[in-house]
Amino acid sequence: ALQHSVLATDFVKNIFERCGLESTQRAVYVASTSAVLQVVIRKWQPIGFWYLWDSSPSSGVQHAVMALHLLSWFSIACSSLALDYPELLGMKQIYYSLRNLDSPMDYKSPTVRRLYSHCRHPILLPLLVLVWATPCMSVDRLVLAIGLPLYLLARSGLDWEDASYVHEQFLRKQMKLNCQ
Repeated sequence: ALQHSVLATDFVKNIFERCGLESTQRAVYVASTSAVLQVVIRKWQPIGFWYLWDSSPSSGVQHAVMALHLLSWFSIACSSLALDYPELLGMKQIYYSLRNLDSPMDYKSPTVRRLYSHCRHPILLPLLVLVWATPCMSVDRLVLAIGLPLYLLARSGLDWEDASYVHEQFLRKQMKLNCQ
């Protein structure tokens, strides 16, 4: 989380700007965050063998958890369709800069710009379900399950106006898909 927060500071943004690399900032941010996440995943060491809960493999709890996981991943996949992924990953900014176009954000409506200005985690709820819905809750997973949502919620500034906009966009896309 430290690397994630440091790269989002105005200080780092100003360094990119002074070097003439502001169009690459988002791509560097995403790539370095992904690299740090890979290191954490690969080097993860469990904290002992203490569990808050542990269900047997043949219990209905495991099936319910699997259903929640599938539903959460489906929700994340659907949310991906609503996002502009090349822009989210920083590729669109680089392309627009190379083509001497204005920032991709300049072509978006004021409502979208407002939402994007503080909506950093559009898949927060499914992510929370993925972290908490587990047949076996170890102490280290509990630390993650408490810490990650607290960090994401602290950095997210969503409000009802944003939720209303996202809901309207979802309905518009749903209508378009039903018409085809």
